[in-house]
Parts: sequence; C-alpha cells; structure tokens
Amino acid sequence: MSNGHHNFSPSSLNRLALCPGSYKMQLGMKEEESDDASEGTMLHKCVEKLTIPDELSMEQASAVGRCIDCMPNPEDWRKEVKVKVIDHNFNLLTDGTVDAMLVEPTLVIAWDWKFGRNPVEPVERNYQMMAYALGLMQSYGRDVQIGIAQPRIGVEESYIFTVDEQENLLNNITRVIEQAQSDTLVLSASEEACRYCKAKGKCPAYQNKFEQMAIATVDQHTSELSTDVLAQYLDSWKLLKSFGTKLEHQAKERLLRGEEIDGWMLKSKAGSRVAVDAQGIFNAVQDCITLDQFMECITVSLPQLEEKYARTKKETDGITLKQAKTELCEVIAGFVSRKSDQVVLTKKR
Repeated sequence: MSNGHHNFSPSSLNRLALCPGSYKMQLGMKEEESDDASEGTMLHKCVEKLTIPDELSMEQASAVGRCIDCMPNPEDWRKEVKVKVIDHNFNLLTDGTVDAMLVEPTLVIAWDWKFGRNPVEPVERNYQMMAYALGLMQSYGRDVQIGIAQPRIGVEESYIFTVDEQENLLNNITRVIEQAQSDTLVLSASEEACRYCKAKGKCPAYQNKFEQMAIATVDQHTSELSTDVLAQYLDSWKLLKSFGTKLEHQAKERLLRGEEIDGWMLKSKAGSRVAVDAQGIFNAVQDCITLDQFMECITVSLPQLEEKYARTKKETDGITLKQAKTELCEVIAGFVSRKSDQVVLTKKR
C-alpha cells in the first residue's frame, strides 16, 4: 500500500498512463483521505499484524482473512516493505510500499491488497505492479511473482515478471512519468482515470464528459443510438453517477451542520427491522407456530455462517480460513441451492 508521498508514486502511475495531464492539474492540491481510504488503511494494518479484531464487521473480517490466506506460513512474510525504482543514472524514479513479500532462492513473491469494490487493471498491465516488480528485481536480482488480492470481489491473481523484462519495465514507467512532466497538457477523462483524481472539479476534460450527456442529445429512443455512442454515454454515466453520489454526501453533511440548501431537506426514514434473537422469537410464538412453520420463515446468512465456522475451525483445528470454508461447503452442500445466475453489465478489463 503506497502512501503516495512521491510525486510519481506507483499507485498513481495507472492514472497518469490514462491521463498524463492529471499530474499537473493536481499540483498543489491538498491530499484528503476519504472514508474508504481510511477503512483500507485500517484493514491493511490488520493483515500486517495478522489479526482479525472482534470490532470488524463480518465482511471486513472475511476480507482480511482472505488476504492472510494468500500467504502460506504468514509469519514468515515481510510486511509493508519499502521499494525503490532507480533509473540508469541512479536517480529515484518512484518508490512505494509492497504489502507483503517473501524472498525465495530463485523468486521474490509479493502481494498487494485492494479492499475496494472496483476491479483494477490485471497484474501484467498494471503500472503499480510493474513498478513494484522492477524495484524488487533491482534489489534482489530475481524474477518477481506479484499478486493482487481483491477479497471483496473475489479476485486473486498473480503474474511472474522475469529479469529479462527489466529494461522494458523501466522504459514503460519512464515513459509514463515523462509524459506527465511534458509541457503539453494531455487530459483524457474516463471512469478509471478520474475515479481518484483530486482535480475533477476544475478539469475541462471531465466537464466535457458531462456535456456529452446533454438531455437534448440523449432524450431519444436508446435503440437509435449507435453502439459507439452507447459506449461513450455509458462511460459518461459512470462518472456522472459517481459525481452525484458525492454531491448527495456533501449536501447531507451541510444540512446536518445546519446550513440551508434551497429546495432540499433531510427526512428520517425508518430503519429495517432485524431479528437479533431467533430462539427468543420462537419461544414467544411457539404456542401457535410449530417449529417446522417457524423454520420456513428463517433465512440463513451463508456468508456469516461461513465466516463463523471458518474462524472457529481455524482456532480449534489449525487449518486456514480457506480450507475451513471449503470444508463447510462440502458439509452443507445437500441443504443449499443456488439461485439462477444474473447477467450484469461490466466494463472490459
């Protein structure tokens, strides 16, 4: 996990490759940590310490556990390892932090944890991973197998960068940095490039994306749109949706502080009822509801059951969370059915 202190931190390289001008657009802008970033930092610390605190939610605990399971004998791995990339003139190109690393006789193995819900670029095309791989090659002179774990979307993938690729990796990273430093301001708005860019509010390319979605243009039958225009509007809609979410969050914060926003107000909405004691409920209704009838009303949360089972088995039997979850799937297979698959729209990686 990079803290982003270097002007061209590994975590910024993917954005700069997509939109070189974003580097100069963000110069001098204050770094603000979002709630998601704060949570990510906290979960990284849990993996670093190989602990799953009780105060974590079931989802957070599962995410931390899946990352820990990526490391066989996790106590043997170095955590939060600083990595530097040097050019041919021994100048520092970039530096960052690898979340976990193990040095073997012929191979360096490294992992990067991503706790967000947005898929990232595959390892072999990911500039952040290229930078980590190159820095580790320069330090250890070995091939580097680097992986990305995205536990919240069920992705664990890795790729081996060989020392023969070292020059090519250096050229790729150097090119991205040189384009960002160029006197020509090249701006290119896209969901991926703009997602974490601080300069969206003043960027003409970003604003132009919204202008492309003018109602006069879109307010026609969507069946009349060409596939090229449809693709363009889908990209714009992703940005628009993200921007709208941030607007609503900011509006709620200001209204809670007592500020007035013309035409808008806060309204309370009753929270959903949740059964916290199934046994207690049954005891209260058993005079008129049989146990079989009651069980028909019960829905078991399989993710929560899986997590509780796995953590218990890890403590009692010393097996990994992944092994325990596999075991549970086999034990309850005859009592579980899967709903029909859904078709979802997603961006090609």
